[in-house]
Amino acid sequence: MFKPSKPATDPDLFAQTDHLLSGQAADQFSDPNAWHNQFYKHIKTQIDESIFEVLFDQRGGAPNAPVSVLVSMMILKEFFGWSDQQLFEHCRFHMLVRKALGLTNMHDPVPVESTYYLLRKRMYEHNRSLDQDLMEQTFRSITSEQMHSFEINGRRLRMDSKLFGSNVAWYSRYELIHRTLRAFCKELDQAELSGFTVKQREQLAGFTQEQPNKVVYNEAKAQLTDRLQQMGGLIYKLLHSCAEWQDQESWKLLKRVFDEQYEVISEPEQRVELRSKENISSDSVQSPDDPDCTYRKKADQQVKGYVANVTETTGNDQLNLICDVRVEQAHTSDSAMLTPSLEASEAVTGTHPEHVYVDGGYQSPDHDQSWPQTDFVYSGIQGADPRYEHTL
Repeated sequence: MFKPSKPATDPDLFAQTDHLLSGQAADQFSDPNAWHNQFYKHIKTQIDESIFEVLFDQRGGAPNAPVSVLVSMMILKEFFGWSDQQLFEHCRFHMLVRKALGLTNMHDPVPVESTYYLLRKRMYEHNRSLDQDLMEQTFRSITSEQMHSFEINGRRLRMDSKLFGSNVAWYSRYELIHRTLRAFCKELDQAELSGFTVKQREQLAGFTQEQPNKVVYNEAKAQLTDRLQQMGGLIYKLLHSCAEWQDQESWKLLKRVFDEQYEVISEPEQRVELRSKENISSDSVQSPDDPDCTYRKKADQQVKGYVANVTETTGNDQLNLICDVRVEQAHTSDSAMLTPSLEASEAVTGTHPEHVYVDGGYQSPDHDQSWPQTDFVYSGIQGADPRYEHTL
C-alpha cells in the first residue's frame, strides 16, 4: 500500500550525523550552498510522491519504502554515473549522499536493492501500458518549483537536438531480414508448418541454421537478391499460416519487416517482390534487437537510433533551467519537435515564450502561424551551402 513519507527522518540525539562532526568538517556538512544540501532542498524535498501512488495496491499490504528517497537515488545514480553497486555503497556509507537523501541519523536504513528494482520495474511497466512517464512528470514538477524559487522566467528559450545511436550492430539488409525470420522461427514447432511443402521446409531450415554474416561475405549480389526473394515468399506464407500469433511481439516484428522490405503484387498473379532501397522509409526497422530505433543522416553524421531535443530557459542572470527533454526516433525532424517542446515548456514555466533561439533545422512556415506572438531567432538556414556568393 502507498504511504507518503516525511522529507527527512526524525533526528536521534545520540545518532544524528551533525553531532558527530566538528570544526571545518561540520561547517562544510551544514553549508547551505554545498551540493548535498542544495540537492536535498531543491530536488529531494520537491518530489511529489503522490504521482507514484498509482503503482501501489491500495487494498492492503506492507507500506512502501520512502518513494522520494528511491527516486532521489535514481537521480543521483545517473548524475554521478554510478553503477548500482556504487550507488548503494554511497547511500550506506557516504555522509554527504545520506544528507542529500534526508537520512539524518547514522542508523537510518537505506531501501534494499529489491525494493529499488521493484519500483523501477513498476515505473517501466506503467509507462509501457499507459504511456505515462512518472519520472518525466516528476522532472516537470521539480522544475516548476525551481522556476518559482529562483525567480526564473520562461520568456526566452533556446533548444537544440542531438542524435545518438542505439547499441546495435549495423546490419545489412540481408542480415536484418534473416535475423528477424530466425528469431520468429525459434518460437515455432514443426506442427505449425503443416501447410508447407517439403521443399519449403528445407528452405526454411536452411535459412534458420545459417550464419547471415557469412552468407553476405561469400555470396555475390545477384545470389543475395535471389535468397532475399526466397525469404520473402517464406515469410509471406509464415505470416498467413501463423495468423493466430498476431498478438505476439515476434509476429508483429516479422510482419513489420516484411511490409517494409517487400511488396505483394496481385496482377497478373500474386507474388512477393523485394522493394527497391529507395522505397524503404527511414523509419523502417534497423535492428530486430531494438525495433524502435530508426535511421537518420544529419550533415556528415549517420545514426541508427534516436534524437534528443532539449529546451532550456536563457537570458536569466542567475541560471538557466532545462524545461523540456524529449527523445524521439532518429528520423524525427527538428521542426516536428518544436511545437510539442514549446507547449511542454510553457506548461512548466507558466509563461508564454516570446523569443526562441534555434538553428535552421527548426524552420517551418507552420510555426509562425501556430506561435504568432513568438519571435523565432534562427542561427542558420536549411539546405545545402549556396554555390555562389553575391556581394554589393
